Amino acid sequence: GDGVETVTLDGSGSYDPDETVLSYAWFEDLGSGISSSPICTGVSSECSFSVGTHAVILIVTDSDLATASDEVIIIINQPPVANAGPDQVVNDMDGSNFEEVTLDGSESNDPDGSILVYEWFEGVTSIGNGQTLSHNFPIGTHTITLFVTDDLGATESDEVVIFVNQLPIANAGLDQIIEDIDGDGSEIVLLDSTGSFDPEGGALTYEWKEGDVILSDDSSFSRSYPIGTHIITLTVTDNLGATATDEVLVQIEDKVTVEKALYDSKKHTLTVEATSTSNGAATLTVEDSWVMDYNVDRDLYSLTVNCTTNPETITVSSEFGGSVEIAVANKFKK
Repeated sequence: GDGVETVTLDGSGSYDPDETVLSYAWFEDLGSGISSSPICTGVSSECSFSVGTHAVILIVTDSDLATASDEVIIIINQPPVANAGPDQVVNDMDGSNFEEVTLDGSESNDPDGSILVYEWFEGVTSIGNGQTLSHNFPIGTHTITLFVTDDLGATESDEVVIFVNQLPIANAGLDQIIEDIDGDGSEIVLLDSTGSFDPEGGALTYEWKEGDVILSDDSSFSRSYPIGTHIITLTVTDNLGATATDEVLVQIEDKVTVEKALYDSKKHTLTVEATSTSNGAATLTVEDSWVMDYNVDRDLYSLTVNCTTNPETITVSSEFGGSVEIAVANKFKK
Protein backbone atom coordinates (compact mmCIF):
# COMPACT_ATOMS: atom_id res chain seq x y z
CA GLY A 1 0.00 0.00 0.00
CA ASP A 2 3.03 2.33 -0.29
CA GLY A 3 2.40 3.04 -3.99
CA VAL A 4 5.50 1.15 -5.16
CA GLU A 5 5.90 -2.45 -6.23
CA THR A 6 8.99 -4.50 -7.14
CA VAL A 7 8.74 -6.40 -10.43
CA THR A 8 11.17 -8.97 -11.84
CA LEU A 9 12.04 -8.14 -15.45
CA ASP A 10 13.03 -11.26 -17.36
CA GLY A 11 14.84 -11.04 -20.67
CA SER A 12 15.92 -14.68 -20.72
CA GLY A 13 13.93 -15.25 -23.88
CA SER A 14 16.31 -12.99 -25.78
CA TYR A 15 19.12 -14.59 -27.82
CA ASP A 16 21.75 -13.87 -30.45
CA PRO A 17 21.98 -16.30 -33.36
CA ASP A 18 25.79 -15.90 -33.15
CA GLU A 19 25.63 -16.54 -29.42
CA THR A 20 27.51 -13.35 -28.67
CA VAL A 21 25.01 -11.38 -26.55
CA LEU A 22 26.95 -9.32 -24.07
CA SER A 23 24.59 -6.97 -22.22
CA TYR A 24 20.98 -6.32 -21.23
CA ALA A 25 19.74 -2.82 -20.39
CA TRP A 26 16.21 -1.93 -19.34
CA PHE A 27 14.85 1.54 -20.08
CA GLU A 28 11.46 3.16 -19.49
CA ASP A 29 9.63 4.89 -22.32
CA LEU A 30 8.73 8.27 -20.85
CA GLY A 31 6.54 9.30 -23.77
CA SER A 32 8.91 12.02 -24.86
CA GLY A 33 11.72 9.51 -25.16
CA ILE A 34 13.33 6.73 -23.19
CA SER A 35 15.07 7.25 -19.90
CA SER A 36 18.59 8.54 -20.23
CA SER A 37 20.01 5.71 -18.21
CA PRO A 38 18.88 2.14 -17.62
CA ILE A 39 16.44 1.55 -14.84
CA CYS A 40 17.80 -1.97 -14.47
CA THR A 41 20.44 -4.16 -16.05
CA GLY A 42 20.91 -7.88 -16.44
CA VAL A 43 19.03 -10.67 -18.10
CA SER A 44 16.77 -10.87 -15.03
CA SER A 45 16.49 -7.89 -12.78
CA GLU A 46 14.23 -6.59 -10.01
CA CYS A 47 13.00 -3.03 -10.57
CA SER A 48 10.67 -0.87 -8.52
CA PHE A 49 7.71 0.78 -10.21
CA SER A 50 5.16 3.27 -8.96
CA VAL A 51 1.41 2.79 -9.34
CA GLY A 52 0.42 3.18 -12.98
CA THR A 53 1.36 1.92 -16.45
CA HIS A 54 4.98 1.67 -17.50
CA ALA A 55 6.36 0.86 -20.98
CA VAL A 56 9.73 -0.81 -20.42
CA ILE A 57 12.16 -1.35 -23.26
CA LEU A 58 14.82 -4.03 -23.17
CA ILE A 59 17.86 -3.32 -25.34
CA VAL A 60 20.27 -6.18 -25.87
CA THR A 61 23.74 -5.59 -27.33
CA ASP A 62 26.04 -8.28 -28.77
CA SER A 63 29.78 -8.37 -28.99
CA ASP A 64 29.67 -6.66 -32.35
CA LEU A 65 27.73 -3.82 -30.72
CA ALA A 66 24.65 -4.75 -32.68
CA THR A 67 21.44 -4.01 -30.76
CA ALA A 68 17.85 -5.20 -30.67
CA SER A 69 14.93 -4.10 -28.50
CA ASP A 70 11.60 -5.32 -27.20
CA GLU A 71 8.93 -3.67 -25.12
CA VAL A 72 6.95 -4.99 -22.18
CA ILE A 73 4.07 -3.19 -20.44
CA ILE A 74 4.15 -3.19 -16.62
CA ILE A 75 0.94 -2.18 -14.84
CA ILE A 76 1.12 -1.54 -11.11
CA ASN A 77 -2.49 -1.73 -10.06
CA GLN A 78 -3.61 0.08 -6.94
CA PRO A 79 -5.99 -2.31 -5.16
CA PRO A 80 -9.58 -1.26 -4.55
CA VAL A 81 -10.76 -0.01 -1.17
CA ALA A 82 -13.56 -2.05 0.36
CA ASN A 83 -16.04 -0.30 2.65
CA ALA A 84 -18.90 -2.42 3.99
CA GLY A 85 -20.51 0.54 5.77
CA PRO A 86 -20.89 1.24 9.49
CA ASP A 87 -21.91 -1.41 12.00
CA GLN A 88 -25.68 -1.59 12.42
CA VAL A 89 -27.99 -2.30 15.34
CA VAL A 90 -31.56 -2.98 14.23
CA ASN A 91 -34.63 -4.05 16.19
CA ASP A 92 -36.86 -7.01 15.36
CA MET A 93 -39.83 -4.69 14.93
CA ASP A 94 -42.48 -7.30 14.08
CA GLY A 95 -41.36 -9.91 16.61
CA SER A 96 -40.70 -12.47 13.85
CA ASN A 97 -37.12 -13.10 15.06
CA PHE A 98 -35.87 -11.77 11.70
CA GLU A 99 -35.25 -8.29 10.38
CA GLU A 100 -34.38 -7.05 6.91
CA VAL A 101 -31.12 -5.09 6.80
CA THR A 102 -29.64 -3.19 3.85
CA LEU A 103 -25.91 -3.73 3.39
CA ASP A 104 -24.26 -0.82 1.60
CA GLY A 105 -20.84 -1.00 -0.04
CA SER A 106 -21.26 2.21 -2.04
CA GLU A 107 -18.38 3.91 -0.21
CA SER A 108 -15.99 1.34 -1.69
CA ASN A 109 -13.77 2.70 -4.49
CA ASP A 110 -10.92 1.90 -6.84
CA PRO A 111 -8.33 4.70 -7.03
CA ASP A 112 -7.11 3.77 -10.52
CA GLY A 113 -9.97 1.91 -12.13
CA SER A 114 -13.38 0.55 -11.34
CA ILE A 115 -14.92 -2.11 -9.12
CA LEU A 116 -16.58 -4.86 -11.10
CA VAL A 117 -17.70 -7.29 -8.41
CA TYR A 118 -19.22 -6.90 -4.93
CA GLU A 119 -19.64 -10.13 -2.95
CA TRP A 120 -21.11 -10.43 0.57
CA PHE A 121 -20.34 -13.37 2.85
CA GLU A 122 -21.24 -14.47 6.37
CA GLY A 123 -18.41 -16.82 7.24
CA VAL A 124 -17.96 -18.99 4.15
CA THR A 125 -21.59 -18.61 3.06
CA SER A 126 -22.39 -16.20 0.25
CA ILE A 127 -25.45 -14.12 1.02
CA GLY A 128 -25.53 -12.14 -2.23
CA ASN A 129 -23.87 -9.83 -4.72
CA GLY A 130 -24.18 -6.16 -5.54
CA GLN A 131 -23.07 -2.78 -4.29
CA THR A 132 -26.09 -2.80 -1.96
CA LEU A 133 -27.91 -5.87 -0.71
CA SER A 134 -31.03 -6.39 1.41
CA HIS A 135 -30.99 -9.53 3.53
CA ASN A 136 -33.13 -10.98 6.34
CA PHE A 137 -31.01 -11.66 9.41
CA PRO A 138 -32.16 -13.67 12.45
CA ILE A 139 -31.80 -12.14 15.91
CA GLY A 140 -28.22 -12.09 17.16
CA THR A 141 -24.80 -10.90 15.98
CA HIS A 142 -23.63 -11.35 12.39
CA THR A 143 -20.15 -10.54 11.03
CA ILE A 144 -20.46 -9.84 7.31
CA THR A 145 -17.49 -9.59 4.92
CA LEU A 146 -17.61 -7.58 1.71
CA PHE A 147 -15.16 -8.59 -1.04
CA VAL A 148 -14.65 -6.13 -3.91
CA THR A 149 -12.78 -6.96 -7.11
CA ASP A 150 -11.53 -4.31 -9.54
CA ASP A 151 -11.21 -4.38 -13.31
CA LEU A 152 -7.72 -5.87 -13.07
CA GLY A 153 -8.69 -8.65 -10.67
CA ALA A 154 -7.36 -7.14 -7.44
CA THR A 155 -9.51 -7.96 -4.40
CA GLU A 156 -9.89 -6.34 -1.00
CA SER A 157 -12.32 -6.91 1.86
CA ASP A 158 -14.02 -5.14 4.77
CA GLU A 159 -16.21 -6.35 7.63
CA VAL A 160 -19.42 -4.98 9.08
CA VAL A 161 -21.18 -6.23 12.21
CA ILE A 162 -24.98 -6.50 12.17
CA PHE A 163 -26.81 -6.97 15.47
CA VAL A 164 -30.52 -7.81 15.31
CA ASN A 165 -31.95 -6.90 18.68
CA GLN A 166 -34.86 -8.89 20.07
CA LEU A 167 -37.63 -6.69 21.45
CA PRO A 168 -38.14 -6.65 25.22
CA ILE A 169 -41.25 -8.17 26.75
CA ALA A 170 -43.62 -5.80 28.57
CA ASN A 171 -45.94 -7.21 31.23
CA ALA A 172 -48.12 -4.75 33.14
CA GLY A 173 -49.68 -7.47 35.28
CA LEU A 174 -53.24 -8.78 35.48
CA ASP A 175 -56.31 -6.59 35.12
CA GLN A 176 -57.60 -5.44 38.51
CA ILE A 177 -61.24 -4.92 39.48
CA ILE A 178 -61.49 -3.42 42.96
CA GLU A 179 -64.52 -2.28 44.92
CA ASP A 180 -64.43 1.08 46.66
CA ILE A 181 -64.64 -0.68 50.00
CA ASP A 182 -64.44 2.36 52.28
CA GLY A 183 -66.80 4.42 50.12
CA ASP A 184 -64.42 7.38 49.75
CA GLY A 185 -64.57 7.35 45.95
CA SER A 186 -61.10 5.95 45.29
CA GLU A 187 -58.78 3.02 45.98
CA ILE A 188 -55.00 2.60 46.11
CA VAL A 189 -53.75 0.12 43.49
CA LEU A 190 -50.30 -1.46 43.10
CA LEU A 191 -49.06 -1.82 39.53
CA ASP A 192 -46.12 -4.16 39.01
CA SER A 193 -44.04 -4.91 35.91
CA THR A 194 -42.22 -7.92 37.41
CA GLY A 195 -43.14 -10.06 34.39
CA SER A 196 -41.29 -7.72 31.99
CA PHE A 197 -37.82 -8.72 30.78
CA ASP A 198 -35.22 -8.36 28.03
CA PRO A 199 -34.58 -11.74 26.33
CA GLU A 200 -30.93 -10.71 25.84
CA GLY A 201 -30.50 -9.89 29.52
CA GLY A 202 -30.19 -6.13 29.24
CA ALA A 203 -31.51 -3.57 31.69
CA LEU A 204 -34.95 -2.02 31.16
CA THR A 205 -36.41 1.40 31.80
CA TYR A 206 -40.12 1.85 32.54
CA GLU A 207 -42.87 4.36 31.81
CA TRP A 208 -46.45 4.06 33.04
CA LYS A 209 -49.09 6.31 31.45
CA GLU A 210 -52.82 6.82 31.55
CA GLY A 211 -53.62 8.49 28.26
CA ASP A 212 -50.97 11.19 27.84
CA VAL A 213 -50.28 11.51 31.57
CA ILE A 214 -47.09 9.92 32.86
CA LEU A 215 -47.79 8.20 36.17
CA SER A 216 -44.39 6.73 37.08
CA ASP A 217 -40.99 5.60 35.78
CA ASP A 218 -40.54 2.91 38.43
CA SER A 219 -40.83 -0.80 37.78
CA SER A 220 -43.71 -0.89 40.29
CA PHE A 221 -45.69 1.80 42.08
CA SER A 222 -48.86 2.44 44.07
CA ARG A 223 -51.39 5.14 43.20
CA SER A 224 -54.91 6.14 44.17
CA TYR A 225 -57.47 5.79 41.39
CA PRO A 226 -60.99 7.27 41.46
CA ILE A 227 -64.11 5.25 40.71
CA GLY A 228 -64.25 4.29 37.05
CA THR A 229 -62.29 2.40 34.43
CA HIS A 230 -58.61 3.20 33.86
CA ILE A 231 -56.47 1.84 31.00
CA ILE A 232 -52.83 2.01 32.04
CA THR A 233 -50.05 1.53 29.46
CA LEU A 234 -46.62 0.26 30.42
CA THR A 235 -43.74 0.94 28.00
CA VAL A 236 -40.41 -0.79 28.60
CA THR A 237 -37.22 0.20 26.78
CA ASP A 238 -34.07 -1.93 26.58
CA ASN A 239 -30.47 -0.69 26.55
CA LEU A 240 -30.50 -0.51 22.73
CA GLY A 241 -33.64 1.62 22.49
CA ALA A 242 -36.12 -1.11 21.56
CA THR A 243 -39.53 -0.73 23.17
CA ALA A 244 -42.55 -2.87 23.95
CA THR A 245 -45.89 -2.01 25.53
CA ASP A 246 -48.60 -3.72 27.53
CA GLU A 247 -51.91 -2.50 28.92
CA VAL A 248 -53.58 -3.26 32.20
CA LEU A 249 -57.17 -2.41 33.15
CA VAL A 250 -57.81 -0.95 36.57
CA GLN A 251 -61.50 -0.70 37.44
CA ILE A 252 -62.58 0.89 40.69
CA GLU A 253 -66.15 -0.20 41.26
CA ASP A 254 -68.83 1.97 42.76
CA LYS A 255 -70.02 0.79 46.19
CA VAL A 256 -73.80 0.40 46.02
CA THR A 257 -75.93 0.23 49.19
CA VAL A 258 -79.62 -0.61 49.02
CA GLU A 259 -81.50 1.40 51.65
CA LYS A 260 -84.96 -0.01 50.82
CA ALA A 261 -86.35 -2.85 48.71
CA LEU A 262 -90.07 -3.11 49.44
CA TYR A 263 -92.92 -4.79 47.58
CA ASP A 264 -96.51 -3.65 48.18
CA SER A 265 -98.64 -6.71 47.46
CA LYS A 266 -101.89 -4.66 47.51
CA LYS A 267 -100.74 -2.04 45.03
CA HIS A 268 -98.42 -4.41 43.19
CA THR A 269 -95.61 -1.88 43.34
CA LEU A 270 -91.91 -2.29 43.95
CA THR A 271 -90.04 0.52 45.69
CA VAL A 272 -86.24 0.63 45.76
CA GLU A 273 -83.95 3.22 47.31
CA ALA A 274 -80.15 3.09 47.15
CA THR A 275 -76.96 5.12 47.56
CA SER A 276 -73.56 4.92 45.90
CA THR A 277 -70.13 6.41 46.50
CA SER A 278 -70.29 8.04 43.06
CA ASN A 279 -72.74 10.57 44.57
CA GLY A 280 -75.03 10.69 41.57
CA ALA A 281 -72.32 10.54 38.91
CA ALA A 282 -73.24 6.99 37.97
CA THR A 283 -76.43 5.54 36.58
CA LEU A 284 -77.98 2.84 38.80
CA THR A 285 -80.24 0.18 37.38
CA VAL A 286 -82.43 -2.50 38.95
CA GLU A 287 -82.23 -5.91 37.31
CA ASP A 288 -80.39 -4.23 34.40
CA SER A 289 -83.80 -2.99 33.23
CA TRP A 290 -85.14 -0.13 35.36
CA VAL A 291 -83.10 3.07 35.68
CA MET A 292 -83.24 4.72 39.09
CA ASP A 293 -83.77 8.47 39.58
CA TYR A 294 -81.24 10.46 41.59
CA ASN A 295 -82.38 13.08 44.12
CA VAL A 296 -79.59 15.58 44.73
CA ASP A 297 -81.09 16.97 47.92
CA ARG A 298 -81.44 13.54 49.52
CA ASP A 299 -78.31 12.12 47.81
CA LEU A 300 -80.47 9.11 47.08
CA TYR A 301 -81.45 6.97 44.13
CA SER A 302 -85.06 5.80 44.00
CA LEU A 303 -87.32 3.72 41.82
CA THR A 304 -91.00 2.75 41.91
CA VAL A 305 -92.29 0.07 39.56
CA ASN A 306 -96.07 -0.35 39.19
CA CYS A 307 -98.10 -3.41 38.18
CA THR A 308 -95.40 -5.93 38.82
CA THR A 309 -95.03 -9.17 40.71
CA ASN A 310 -92.74 -9.56 43.67
CA PRO A 311 -89.27 -10.45 42.33
CA GLU A 312 -88.28 -11.78 45.80
CA THR A 313 -84.66 -10.60 45.19
CA ILE A 314 -83.22 -7.76 43.14
CA THR A 315 -79.78 -6.68 41.97
CA VAL A 316 -78.92 -2.99 41.89
CA SER A 317 -75.97 -2.21 39.59
CA SER A 318 -73.87 0.87 38.94
CA GLU A 319 -72.50 1.74 35.51
CA PHE A 320 -69.14 2.02 37.32
CA GLY A 321 -69.17 -1.68 38.06
CA GLY A 322 -70.47 -2.08 41.60
CA SER A 323 -73.58 -4.12 42.35
CA VAL A 324 -75.47 -5.61 45.27
CA GLU A 325 -78.13 -8.31 45.50
CA ILE A 326 -80.75 -8.08 48.22
CA ALA A 327 -84.01 -9.77 49.25
CA VAL A 328 -87.21 -7.78 48.71
CA ALA A 329 -89.38 -7.23 51.78
CA ASN A 330 -93.19 -7.72 51.37
CA LYS A 331 -95.12 -4.90 52.98
CA PHE A 332 -98.28 -6.95 53.71
CA LYS A 333 -96.89 -10.39 54.04
CA LYS A 334 -98.10 -12.10 57.20
